[in-house]
Amino acid sequence: MRKRHIILILIIIILIILIAASSFNKAGRYVKATCELPPSESINHITGTDDFIILTSSLNNNNKIHILDKLNLKPLNNINPGKINIPPVFFKGLIIVDTHNLKKNFINIFEPLTSNLLWKDQYYSKKWSYIIHEDKIYYVDVAGSIKNVNIHTKLPEWKIKIENGFYNSTRPVISGNRFYICNHDQILAINRKNSEVIYNFKIPSKAVECTFEEDIAAILTDEDNVYVVDLVQSKYIWEYKYVSLFSKSTIDIIRDQYLALLNTINLTDVHKTTRGKIITKEQQIIYVIDLFTGQAIWQKGLKYSLDINKLKKYISNNIVVIQTTGGSLTAFNMKSGNKIWRFYNKDFPTPDLPYIIDKDRVIVALEDKKGSKVYVIDKTAGNIQSKIEVPNCFKDSLDPLLDKNNIYLTCKNHSVTMIKLPESVKKLKPKKD
Repeated sequence: MRKRHIILILIIIILIILIAASSFNKAGRYVKATCELPPSESINHITGTDDFIILTSSLNNNNKIHILDKLNLKPLNNINPGKINIPPVFFKGLIIVDTHNLKKNFINIFEPLTSNLLWKDQYYSKKWSYIIHEDKIYYVDVAGSIKNVNIHTKLPEWKIKIENGFYNSTRPVISGNRFYICNHDQILAINRKNSEVIYNFKIPSKAVECTFEEDIAAILTDEDNVYVVDLVQSKYIWEYKYVSLFSKSTIDIIRDQYLALLNTINLTDVHKTTRGKIITKEQQIIYVIDLFTGQAIWQKGLKYSLDINKLKKYISNNIVVIQTTGGSLTAFNMKSGNKIWRFYNKDFPTPDLPYIIDKDRVIVALEDKKGSKVYVIDKTAGNIQSKIEVPNCFKDSLDPLLDKNNIYLTCKNHSVTMIKLPESVKKLKPKKD
């Protein structure tokens, strides 16, 4: 009898081990590689190139850049540039890093695999921006300095000084041979070849925010006016008086041809689409406005309020996917304003749901009661195409990085995991409200 009990206990133990192993294999079979940084480092940015994954981490009030092999996440090199102002940029085999030290600010050009500092240049305004075009880096500061430098040699092409400076170091844009930038109450068009000022387009009041997309500018002024300007013909497309609706707003271009206007008081948003439409949101209402006339097309009240602090949006094929509070994504039809689908984290509502969107899919990383998971969602219908279990990962995760069918996830602030998404997907039903 005693022998039977021992055999039964052994059988139960073996079954538990087999079940656990099966569960682990199921959870880990899509995990292809992992790279862990020391626990003292905290990852705060991830980006990718054709060959590398580039991590930026924080350590003792300084930053460190890690270069990883994209295929296996093997560490290749790291760079210690000091305190970084904005995330580094990879351009034609070089890493561009903006740093500051003892109230001095520098632009640094590094070789990624050798840590060799090719050159550095000091600029004298804390608020600045830059744009890279055809092996040239154009950087601008709020004091009014514009410099055009060859990125490989540091040789200056030209440098000019604009009176009154620039509002909040507005990010410039290059279209053809023109360089556009805001200057308080005007838009400057500059010939990027010889620095000649082509025109000054006057704005009726001071620009609070300016944003550009090729030959179109959108301006928010301190008198709560919004202007949309044709930069080729230097004339207004339309203007609108919002009557103090946009106090404490920000305006920005996202993706290829989208415009975002975010308000921190009454949650007003504007999104420009490729078809010439704008979405605005005030509190829990979305308005769709024609970009070229300023007229409202439709408006719709929302059941779920948008997260104004970390708003995410994507517009294509007449579908807009917006992150809302409580850890949810909502897709709307651009033409009708009807809600198409909603995905949400029921177990652990969070104001920031890490996700990324490509042409046909929405990929979401979340934690529920059973652990960490990656969901692959059909962008058009909202069907869950696949659900992948990832062991113990997504606490404090950044947005995923997607490259073809590989997804790179930051885990617990100090590691990155590569997951191979399944080629064939199982159609699951979308979540219902």
